[in-house]
Amino acid sequence: MPYRTCQHIKLDGILCGSPALNRKLYCYYHQRVVSRHRRYPGDSPGPNAVTLDPIGDRIDLQMSLSQVISALAIGYIDPKRAMVLLKALKMVSRNLAALENILEL
Repeated sequence: MPYRTCQHIKLDGILCGSPALNRKLYCYYHQRVVSRHRRYPGDSPGPNAVTLDPIGDRIDLQMSLSQVISALAIGYIDPKRAMVLLKALKMVSRNLAALENILEL
């Protein structure tokens, strides 16, 4: 039985190819990305709170980074707050790398 595939185009120009969710254009992962990017109201810029989900792996880290960049791009958060969040995400990235090295031993 044929099924629809995710319509997200990866950086290399190839479609994702994962099964799309029912009545959606994207797979579970990419639908999550799209819905998070639409969380911020574009018509109300200002120093609003950005809530990041707990970060347990590199995918979560990438999602959080994407949220901060998106919020900054539309003026939802000020650049100083974005810099603090980006520095915190950099620390998380280093910690995840260290944990991955420990687990490989």
